[in-house]
Amino acid sequence: MREETLTREEILTNIAPTLCRNDVWLECEPGWDFILHDLFKQLEHLVQTSQCFHDCPEDELPYVSEIKEKFGSLRVYLSSETVQMSNLICDAEKMTETICEACGNPGTMRSRHRWLSVRCDACWLENQ
Repeated sequence: MREETLTREEILTNIAPTLCRNDVWLECEPGWDFILHDLFKQLEHLVQTSQCFHDCPEDELPYVSEIKEKFGSLRVYLSSETVQMSNLICDAEKMTETICEACGNPGTMRSRHRWLSVRCDACWLENQ
């Protein structure tokens, strides 16, 4: 029997079903997935436990509007967020400035044809 493989988006939806209740598209490479998984576990916990969301109808709870790479680092946009959620997102985005977007190893911000990306030496050389 063949085991079904989940897409990256499906894994994130399983981690954070409330935040990812609408279609989620990852516009970044898989090297940052471990950062996203940790971030979304924390964000989902805040949505589920925060008093400010306690009496909100489900359709008014925060949801993911965009996840992408921009100017070489991660960007996560939610429909609404608390200060605590914003701080978690900011911390995760900062982490990606030194993690290879392709493989997840330590990396450096690099520029190719004016396009910024964080790559480790091996991934950088592979794409040259």
